[in-house]
Amino acid sequence: ASQKDSNFFMIGFAVTMLLQLGRIVLDIRTQYRKTIQYQKMQKELYEAKVAVMVSQIRPHFMYNALSSIAMLCKLDPDRAYTATITFSDYLRGNMDSLKQTAPVPFSRELEHLKKYLYIEKMRFDDLLNIEYDIQTTDFEVPQLSVQPLVENAVKHGVGMADDGGTVTIATRE
Repeated sequence: ASQKDSNFFMIGFAVTMLLQLGRIVLDIRTQYRKTIQYQKMQKELYEAKVAVMVSQIRPHFMYNALSSIAMLCKLDPDRAYTATITFSDYLRGNMDSLKQTAPVPFSRELEHLKKYLYIEKMRFDDLLNIEYDIQTTDFEVPQLSVQPLVENAVKHGVGMADDGGTVTIATRE
């Protein structure tokens, strides 16, 4: 009976080890699939961020900004210098956003927005008025999420009105 018990124990042990080995293989396959899926999602996120950045720097916006700066070079070189630096900072902010996946403080997004609006103000001059009613900045937003809203207000609101208009940037608790 002792030999029988020993054989039974060895068979049970071998079956248990095979089952555990099978489970480990399945776990490794599952983890591998999850890793591949995660890498695919990261790639899609990166591509989406590139698409957002490209949409932020449309060719007509760049053309208009550079044309305005070129005109300022003749009329007001000091202002042209400031506009060039602001435009450069704006472009750098868009490029830097590719490295950022987490939400950013609203104050940081607001500074980027102000660079965009500076360029648009340079283009529209007295037709574009900008008001800020910022009552809170203690929150985060996805990077480059506010500018498209403001850009639509400038393009479809102020830009369509013969006498221009006012864009108000406001936050509330």
